[in-house]
Amino acid sequence: MGCTTLLIIFISILLLFLPGGSELVFTKEFLILAGGFWFCCFIIWLLFGDIIDYVSGVDRYNDE
Repeated sequence: MGCTTLLIIFISILLLFLPGGSELVFTKEFLILAGGFWFCCFIIWLLFGDIIDYVSGVDRYNDE
């Protein structure tokens, strides 16, 4: 998820420097799309983060 976030930020910055790109990046639809993506990632992490940690064996919350 961190790599995807960095990729979206990098592409957004790249679009700022292209001719006509700043109009795209600062549109309401683009910001809603980027915010919606990060919100969905947060919900997935919130719901499934502990389950994935348990399955992979890196359950940090249980001391043995």
